[in-house]
Amino acid sequence: MQSYHQLIHFESELLKIIEHREAKGLPISSSIIKKIYQNKIDKDSAEGYTFTLLAYFDNFIQYAEKNTTDYTKPTVQHYRTTKEHLKTFIESQGQTDVVLHTIDSAFFAKFL
Repeated sequence: MQSYHQLIHFESELLKIIEHREAKGLPISSSIIKKIYQNKIDKDSAEGYTFTLLAYFDNFIQYAEKNTTDYTKPTVQHYRTTKEHLKTFIESQGQTDVVLHTIDSAFFAKFL
């Protein structure tokens, strides 16, 4: 009976990790779950996350909006405009977003 309770507890812990990462929109894989369970990485770790250009812009714009001492409203609006231009360009290429590490000079040349 003891091993049954341990198994149920183990399953419960794994489900908590999975639910937490799903709620945060973080990647889920067996290796990530194992590392979290073994306390090798934090449950909010970005490990396995693929950073994309438009998502990066969104995060940066949110940061700039909160940091009004360094970024004025017109500056933030320029970032929004640039993001919209990038979004239009990316969609014209038949994609919804671009993984940051795949951006190269050819991408910039096409965009400009």
